[in-house]
Amino acid sequence: MTATGEWQMDRIRRAMAMASGVRVRRNRAAMLLACMALALAGCGGGEQAAPAPASTPAPAATPGAPVQPSAGSDAAIDPAAPVAVQLAVDELLKRARQALTDQRLIAPPDDNAIEYYLQVLAQEPSNPQATQALVDVFPLAAGNAERALAQRQVDEAARIVALLDRVDPRSYTVATLRTKLVAAQAAQQRETQQQAQQAAAAAAAQAAARIEAATPPPAPATPPAEVTPAAAPAPVVVAPARAPTPPVAAPVTTPSAAPATAPAAEPARLIESRARPVRQAPPVYPTDAARRRQEGWVELEFVVAADGSVRDVSVLRSQPTRVFDREAVRAMQQSRFEPALRNGQPVESRERQRIEFRL
Repeated sequence: MTATGEWQMDRIRRAMAMASGVRVRRNRAAMLLACMALALAGCGGGEQAAPAPASTPAPAATPGAPVQPSAGSDAAIDPAAPVAVQLAVDELLKRARQALTDQRLIAPPDDNAIEYYLQVLAQEPSNPQATQALVDVFPLAAGNAERALAQRQVDEAARIVALLDRVDPRSYTVATLRTKLVAAQAAQQRETQQQAQQAAAAAAAQAAARIEAATPPPAPATPPAEVTPAAAPAPVVVAPARAPTPPVAAPVTTPSAAPATAPAAEPARLIESRARPVRQAPPVYPTDAARRRQEGWVELEFVVAADGSVRDVSVLRSQPTRVFDREAVRAMQQSRFEPALRNGQPVESRERQRIEFRL
C-alpha cells in the first residue's frame, strides 16, 4: 500500500473513532466526516499531504455515563448536563420501553419511562413514539398519584404531579391532582405542628412532675387548741298544719346556730358562746305549695344583734326557687335569739340556718 493510501486509511480510522465517541446530533457530523474520508480514498490520486499523527480511538461509552468529546471536535458536551440528555433518541426510546417492561412507569427518579419519553420530546418535540406513549401512560401515572395521596405519601405525590404537569400542563386531571396535593400538604403541616405542640406539652408535664417529685410536701397545719369547731346547723323542718285554715308550718323544735363570724380584730378564742334561738317564729306553709303537694327548703343568712333581735335576713339558696323564700324570711325576722358572748359581753354575730318545708 502506498503512503497516500495509508494516510487516507488513517483519516478513515480517526473519523470512525470520532463517530463512536460523539453522541446525539454530533454523531451525525462524525458519520458525515467518515463518508467524506471514504470518498477521498476512492479518488486515489488526491493531493498528498503530510500524514497526521495517529490518534488513539476513543473508548466505548458506558451507558448512563457522561460522554467525553474526542480530540478535534469543535463542540464540547457540558459534563454538568443530565445523563439522559446526553443519550441519543434511539437509546432513550429503548430505555423507556425497557422501563415499561420492568413496570418502572414513574419510579425510581431519573430512571423511569415517563422521564425517558420526556427527554425524547425535549430533543424531538414531534416524535410520534414518545407522544403516543405518554398519552397511553398518563392515566396510569395519574392513578399512582391518587394512591400516593390516599396513602399520605405527600412527597411522592408531589413528584408524580410535577411529572404529569410536564406531560400536559393544561390537563384538568393535573389541575385536580394539584388541588388535592395542596390540601394534603396543608394537612401534613397541621399534623406536624400538632405533634410538636403535644411533644412540648408532654415535655413540660414531665418537667413539672420531676419538680413536684423533688419538692417535699408542706407540713400539715395544726389548729389552735383554743378554737372549738361548732357543730353543723341542723335544718328546721316545717310541715303544714292540718287545720282547715290556711296551712301553717309547725314551730321549730331543733334549731341550731351557725358558727359566728368574729371581727377581724378579735381572736376567735375569746368567743365564749354563740347565738342560740330563744323563740323561733313558725313560718307559714304557702297555700299553693301545699295544694300542689310541693316540698322544699330555704337556707338563710342573718345577723343576730347584741339584744337578740334578728335583722339583715337574706336567702342564700332555696329549692325550689322563690316558692318558700318569703315565708322563711318573714318567720326569721320575727324570731328572737340569745346573743353570742365575747369576754362575757353580748356581741353581734352573723348566723346561717336552713328551714325545710315538708308535707
